[in-house]
Amino acid sequence: MDSEHQTPQRVGLLVASVHTGSSLSLWQEVAKEAQKSDSSLFVFAGGRLESPEGQEYLRNCIYDLANGENIDALISWSSALGGYVEASEVLSLLEGLGPMPTVSIGIKKPGSPSVSFDAYAGIQSVVLHAIGCHNAKRIAFIRGPENHYSAQDRWRAYTDSLTQGGIAQDPRLVSDPMAWTEGAKAVDQLVVERGLIPGVDFDTLICSSDMMMFAASKRLQALGYTIGEQLKIAGYNDSRESRLLSLAATTARMPVRELAQLSFSLLMALLANKGSKALDIVLPSQLVVRRSCGCRYSLGTIEQARKAIGQMSRYIDWVTRSLLLTEDETEYVRTLFTRQGIGERQYLPFIEEVVHRYLDGDGDPNLLSEALFFYCEFFASPAFRQGGALTVAELFVRQRDLVAHEHAYEVSTQARRLDDLKGDLLSLRSVDAIPSLLKRHLADLGIEQGYLVLYSGDGSSFVGGFANGNLIDGQCSFAKELLLPPALNRSLIKAVYVVEPLYMENQPLGYLVLATVRYSGSLMEEIRSAVSSAVKGALLLDAANRAAEEAERANAARSVFFANIGEGLKEPLKEAMTLLAKNAGPGCEEVQQQIAHASHLVQ
Repeated sequence: MDSEHQTPQRVGLLVASVHTGSSLSLWQEVAKEAQKSDSSLFVFAGGRLESPEGQEYLRNCIYDLANGENIDALISWSSALGGYVEASEVLSLLEGLGPMPTVSIGIKKPGSPSVSFDAYAGIQSVVLHAIGCHNAKRIAFIRGPENHYSAQDRWRAYTDSLTQGGIAQDPRLVSDPMAWTEGAKAVDQLVVERGLIPGVDFDTLICSSDMMMFAASKRLQALGYTIGEQLKIAGYNDSRESRLLSLAATTARMPVRELAQLSFSLLMALLANKGSKALDIVLPSQLVVRRSCGCRYSLGTIEQARKAIGQMSRYIDWVTRSLLLTEDETEYVRTLFTRQGIGERQYLPFIEEVVHRYLDGDGDPNLLSEALFFYCEFFASPAFRQGGALTVAELFVRQRDLVAHEHAYEVSTQARRLDDLKGDLLSLRSVDAIPSLLKRHLADLGIEQGYLVLYSGDGSSFVGGFANGNLIDGQCSFAKELLLPPALNRSLIKAVYVVEPLYMENQPLGYLVLATVRYSGSLMEEIRSAVSSAVKGALLLDAANRAAEEAERANAARSVFFANIGEGLKEPLKEAMTLLAKNAGPGCEEVQQQIAHASHLVQ
């Protein structure tokens, strides 16, 4: 059979979210791997198990859909699903999905290969860098969630590194275990509740994650402290948050790209019956030195940099590692910096192309700027240094600004299209109208297919959807363990699908299945939120209309009832009045008045 017509393998990916932290990078990297293969990817963004933050536990319902009826194999970022529950509960979830080839990230699932990262060594390298390079003596630490195994590794690395550096531990410098989003709360505990003065009572703050570090930094700045001058700060993950501080943040890189690539490769081997279920692989974390720790360059002083990358081959190796370049990109850079076959007039345009490509792919501008600086400092010809170094610096700034403006334009365009969708959703009066609105608006946002499913009793109800510009109706009920109605479930073409839960006000409503060519987690979340509100509003309106109809029917029935009663009582009352008139006696006058009043009421 021609491969185009074969049913693609279906790979599921369990992640807590698609729009924050390292989960954002991981699902994007897995999506790229799936796109290069013959597999469809189904991303289940179901939140951390039982997490009360933002009613996150309401997202958990969609994990049940990652079963053998809907997917053939599974990658689970298991450690990311914890934080509020023990690891055993995460494993129970995986077991409940049924037997299938599985690769687990972070927490070992018995009988399946696992891939993890050495967060202990990552935090250790950060703490020892602060001690060895900056003579840090009073190092505070923000702890991660108590039930998160990697957060505990990071906490142990902090305590062990202090001992290794000959620094006594001070419990007052350590926050209570906090959720990944509570960096600001941790700062308040250290500074406001305990009365510690940053820069006096502690000279360095190490955070269990970059997300925590970002929130902590913003809170410290709001309290009047300056990062870099009064206080050094560092984190872990090397997520986007590390580049958003006033000074680019020193951190340790979680090997997210490698986690995605290796997990997907192991899963494909399992599906081909060529993989080992006994593999347990631990990937290293790499120290990324920037300026928030007190360093000017990632390689230290100019003299230290010259010693580390003083030869072109070593320089290219450093650029490859630091900028996380692929093999093709490495060859491209090698050609660039050795200028093989490139004339002087072509050289700057060539750098311009490389810089734009790297920054457009969300590369780190701080490390790129440093790489260009070291090239000009160590390897450029005297003639080039005299006139070219400034030109390269200007080129970098120009391309950085251009990419920033391009991204800002894309964001504003996306926001405008989302606003149009939200406006139409707010005006609808029936859930049935949602699929046609999604069809009208989502294609321009890079979403080629969309399907809306609502929970209905013990089953699910397919409301409608769209694919390839065509509206799909055929509303029907189907088994709750299926992702979509059976015929539709079987006919889905190769794509990257994101399954987003719909919920509002402590009530799970259903889910969206969106096939996307743009791996934008923030876009997925915006659509999820808008559709959730629309569904809830339409259901409330429908409930109000049904209540009004019920009230109207009740009023009509009451009117009929009293009309019937009135007709039935007319003759008996008339007869009673006649009998009383014939047999008038003491007390009859009062009875006649009451009967006359009743006769008036039934007229």
